[in-house]
Amino acid sequence: MRFRIIIAGFLVMLACVPVVWSQSAELDQALLDLNEGRYEAVIAELGKEVNSPDTAGVAVTTYLSAFLHSGRYDEGLDEAERLARRFSEDPFVHFMRGRLLARVGSHDQALSEFREAGGLRRNFWFNAIEFAESLQRLGNTRDVDQIASTILSAYKQGYFSTAADLTVAARASAMVGDFHNANAAFRQAYNIDPRNVDNLFHWATVFRTKYNEADARRTFSEAIEINPNRSDLRTGLALAIPGFAAREKLADEAISINSNDAGALSIKASISLLDGNYSEASTQIDRALAIDGSDLSNLGRAAAIALVQDDTLRVQSLEEKALAINARPVHFYITAAQDLSLKFRYSESLDYGLAAMRANPSSSEALAEAGAGLLRIGRADEARRYLDRAFEMDRFNLYVGNMLTLIDEYDSFTTVESENFELVIHSSEAAILGPPILEVAEEAFEAMSAYYPYVPEALIRIEAYNDADDFAVRIAGIPHLGLLGVAFGDVVAINTPGALPGTPYNWARTLWHEIAHTMAIGTSGHRVPRWFTEGLSVYEERKARPEWGRELDLQLYTALDRDRLHHLAEMDRGFTRPEFPGQVLLSYYHASKIVEYLETTFGPEIIPQILVSLRNGDDIGTSLEAATGQSLQALDASLFAMLGDERDAFRRVINGLPDLLGDGGAPSLADPESGGNNRFLQELRTGYAQLELGNLDKAEQHFDEALVLFPNYVDRGNAYEGLASIFRSRNDTEGLTDILERFLAVSDYGVDAAIELTQLYLDKRDTLRAATTLRRTVDVDPYNVESRRLLGDLYLSVGMVDKATGERRAVVALGPIDLARAYYELADVLFLSGDFFAAKRAVLQSLEIAPGFRDAQRLLLMCVDGTE
Repeated sequence: MRFRIIIAGFLVMLACVPVVWSQSAELDQALLDLNEGRYEAVIAELGKEVNSPDTAGVAVTTYLSAFLHSGRYDEGLDEAERLARRFSEDPFVHFMRGRLLARVGSHDQALSEFREAGGLRRNFWFNAIEFAESLQRLGNTRDVDQIASTILSAYKQGYFSTAADLTVAARASAMVGDFHNANAAFRQAYNIDPRNVDNLFHWATVFRTKYNEADARRTFSEAIEINPNRSDLRTGLALAIPGFAAREKLADEAISINSNDAGALSIKASISLLDGNYSEASTQIDRALAIDGSDLSNLGRAAAIALVQDDTLRVQSLEEKALAINARPVHFYITAAQDLSLKFRYSESLDYGLAAMRANPSSSEALAEAGAGLLRIGRADEARRYLDRAFEMDRFNLYVGNMLTLIDEYDSFTTVESENFELVIHSSEAAILGPPILEVAEEAFEAMSAYYPYVPEALIRIEAYNDADDFAVRIAGIPHLGLLGVAFGDVVAINTPGALPGTPYNWARTLWHEIAHTMAIGTSGHRVPRWFTEGLSVYEERKARPEWGRELDLQLYTALDRDRLHHLAEMDRGFTRPEFPGQVLLSYYHASKIVEYLETTFGPEIIPQILVSLRNGDDIGTSLEAATGQSLQALDASLFAMLGDERDAFRRVINGLPDLLGDGGAPSLADPESGGNNRFLQELRTGYAQLELGNLDKAEQHFDEALVLFPNYVDRGNAYEGLASIFRSRNDTEGLTDILERFLAVSDYGVDAAIELTQLYLDKRDTLRAATTLRRTVDVDPYNVESRRLLGDLYLSVGMVDKATGERRAVVALGPIDLARAYYELADVLFLSGDFFAAKRAVLQSLEIAPGFRDAQRLLLMCVDGTE
């Protein structure tokens, strides 16, 4: 009761007309210096003035804010306490002492100071908003709402006219979830003073928390231009950008400005956790907690770090501490949930998301996290319930809005099943891609389940998206991430080629890759490090199809020569902190070479052995050492020796190449403008020069030599294309067949080559090889009507009626010009399979389009006879 009376009294003191005080020229300069980050100048300018009994409050706040923003919290507190002893009735001293105490997590003491300041000065809006934020951290939402409402009442009555006052009003609006008015107040403040860094900081923070990252980045960047020495601006910007390398760079810059920036230390801890460097992550989060031990998000991050190390006692201790600070520690659970999801710990992540929701069912953030966790593992209907409630409370959250839009899109999807898979695919593509996707998935599962000791509890769920934005929202909540596939354990999501028009894309390779993730994640009990599971997936690709090899040998050995490949102990850094263009993709390939080395050197059983060791709680280093019998350092040395031996075989190709690791990315080697001058390039370019002159024999010699030197180059201007052109000119079908076969053996695209080779096989009446070759075009271009029609004919001619039926259904779904014939051909194959009722329906659809279609009329009579 006493606490409530104090709050009520505090609110009465706020409801008054503001007081205006005069400022000196020195103070004006100090305010400018504070805003622009010249903190030492502020301290020097006001160090004497604040000791005067006539000092205005702005001087005290400006002076002590210099300590606050430069991270000199202890020194600032010492100064505040000294001033409090001299001027015990100065509200601004108590206010600033409260802010400094809050920054180091002493919220109970901070509250006492804010109450004291509020009792000494009426209409102290800055004090009121800081007081409310401290209460909010401790879970006192009722009093927070009362204080914010009082501030907003004064704002609506027109008492706020300065940019600083309007920023307070904007913060109060955001505090009660009125983000429309918050944005309006921020903008009004900006119009008055566009260089007010406090306004920009709080405005950008609201943008970020609403997942409006573009505006957050713009606003944080604008503030940094004005004040490059305020660390929390860089920390805020770091949280609004997607790249881990850029995020870490900003965190490091923040720490160099302010070594006590707990938020920056927490960011570094999150990246170390992602890297699997748990010792470093623990050190960094402990440093953050030493600065502010009451930060619920940092406590949640510490819990996630402890949980992945199976330190359940520490997890319990951290949760108890969070609960002691705030009886409803939503952000403790949310941060833990988000960190765990990045470590493939999806079930535990969901547990923490649901715990956040149970802690405060009225928190839109908690509901959003619970919904995201459910959606992550494919439980969309349950997710919708939580997300709907979250959106009702906060319609400005783009993350929630995007997820709900996606779930609404599911009304346009259909579900089909096979023995081990459940496929959710857009209805417009179900007949076109449904059967091929399930066929590839079952083939992958059969191949990998033979040696991965993992049996899913239910059907593995595949979600196939024909819209890249839908896919991006599915995996992250925000569009335009540019990824192809992702595995959430037993839930896999991929793009279809329809999501990436004009971009060469092999969906089958992506699907195989993601199913390999499912098996590795499942076998390891969701404990596999990123580099190892990515390496496994890429290796499984090329084991399944040699043409899926992702050959990056030239880049790999170039990076080896330049000492730019990571060692085993830091492999994940190649994925999280790339240091040159293309390093992420190269890291996939490098990791796959490590996995291949392990399997070929120690036997295929070593891979499941390592994964089971991880499931049992060992880290990757311990697992590798136990499986190989070598120390991590010795194994690392052997791997680099192996790569060195392989590199020597590529010397003639590597020497004199253009820069494959440069800022422009890997150039087309055949392009003269790309530079480079070695034997491979000379042979390739000379071959094309001779071809243009019509010297076919000389051109052939040079192309042949280029293929001897480097047969895996399949980009534009490759030797295969040159030789194919020569053989066409000579009408040499044998030579053309051979070179197309060789090209398709190393290229995972090659639709045109496959179609041409199919016709060459048909000319030889080799129908089975023609069908096998044409089938691979479905993995890249499943929307080619003529190819799908021909494939159906080929399947039918070799007696594969079921597959022929699938192709005929695909042709109908693709909507060819002659749709009546497509329905007729589907009816024909259905009749052959004995499905007379389905054949009758299809032929009736044909006749509905073309009533005079004689072949369809005859087939209808046969269908009627068959059903009688």
